[in-house]
Amino acid sequence: MTSKRTADKPPPLAGICTFDEAQRPGLSVDECVCRLKRYHYSLKRLHRVFNDRIPSEPVYELKMAFSLHSHYCAEHVTALRQRIGEMREPPLGLEAVPDEHLEILFDEILAAPTTAELLLGVYDIILPSLRDSLQHHLTETNPLADHPSVRVIRFALLEIDEMIALGQATLDALVDTAQREAAEGWLGLLRHSLANAGTLDGTAEPTQHAIKRQHSANPYRYDGTPRRDERFPDPYNMGVNAEVFLYDEQFPPDAKTLMMFYKRLREIDVPEMMSSIIAETPGKPWSYYRDMTRQLWDEARHAMMGEVGFINLGIDWPAKVMVNHTWSLALNAQLTPMERHAVLYFIEQGLMHKTGKRFEWEVALQSSNPPACFRITTGPTRYSTPASAGTGICPDSTPPRLRSNTATNAGPASSWTGTNTAGRAKPSTATGGPTCTAPPANRGGSSRIPRSFNSAPPTRRFVPI
Repeated sequence: MTSKRTADKPPPLAGICTFDEAQRPGLSVDECVCRLKRYHYSLKRLHRVFNDRIPSEPVYELKMAFSLHSHYCAEHVTALRQRIGEMREPPLGLEAVPDEHLEILFDEILAAPTTAELLLGVYDIILPSLRDSLQHHLTETNPLADHPSVRVIRFALLEIDEMIALGQATLDALVDTAQREAAEGWLGLLRHSLANAGTLDGTAEPTQHAIKRQHSANPYRYDGTPRRDERFPDPYNMGVNAEVFLYDEQFPPDAKTLMMFYKRLREIDVPEMMSSIIAETPGKPWSYYRDMTRQLWDEARHAMMGEVGFINLGIDWPAKVMVNHTWSLALNAQLTPMERHAVLYFIEQGLMHKTGKRFEWEVALQSSNPPACFRITTGPTRYSTPASAGTGICPDSTPPRLRSNTATNAGPASSWTGTNTAGRAKPSTATGGPTCTAPPANRGGSSRIPRSFNSAPPTRRFVPI
């Protein structure tokens, strides 16, 4: 039956579809859930692919793109999990592998040894296949009966199209014909794995290609060692202590604004470190990984805000600004994931006070430089609680920002002294301040990394900023 709209009536069915479209059979609940689970699996695996590549990828723009795309994937995984939960009773089976050939497909991409292969696998094969599967779902499901799924898919397609567009532009810029030809044999393995799975959504007739793992033949190992491209010529040294400069009253707001831009850009190392927490903390509820990935993306945005600030002032930051990676390198190499999270929590809490973001906001207003205000006005207020208690952070004191005790960054008299004893606050005999335990980390100072990662960490002095 067809019902046509007359001129004096508004569109029917809330504008979702026509009566003809609403009368088509659509997908059964079983078939819909089966497909949604395969999209969920694909996006969850892609989230891990993007996250795990952030530290070891040297190209700055790719670090930022992978941070964003891991965030997109995490958000759509969350939406799909919720929709599947609406259609099925627990257990939902969301941790099950829907097809062994899909598992091989994503294992191979996760283990891709070169950036070119990773980009080709993700942006030439996986994401276009996922886009096609989602579009196929929209054409087959009932747009009224399955509208919640339709809405989830339409939102996902917006950002998947964006990811593909950026990926294709990146491939055009970074991957030449010779690299494509060299990877063709491996890309054939990916295509055969996808065909054996009946395409990503499982709706095609599975093929029977012989599959032999290549890059994933050996167990995958996460690489948390940060790497930078040629725009970071001296990643092991820091020539200035941004925090000491920022809180020195003798410097004017405009000069402090430059230092805030430097602090923002320096936050490249936070996604590098947070990636390792996500990758090396298994078994948590999905909400943990989603929230952590959102903050990882926030930190990447902060770094790009610093870049925008320098561009706004016409400053060639690769030539004029020396940005190191000793913070993420030291934390990823020396601390456990729990300890890294404790450091992150410690720093974030120290920025929630009048001497943190509010002070930076006041400096930004005094400078009359709009980009200086970006970070302070965007993003949620987070409390990055470590994965469990017992981190040694002083619970009854204002958390300070970590700073090493070096001659170039000696802080004010009110200080905090790090020790290797139990993390209980007690008066410091030297300064009258409390004493607490904290993991060895250094965001500031001009210190190199002369000591072995296996040697005992030195006692550090912490001062509130």
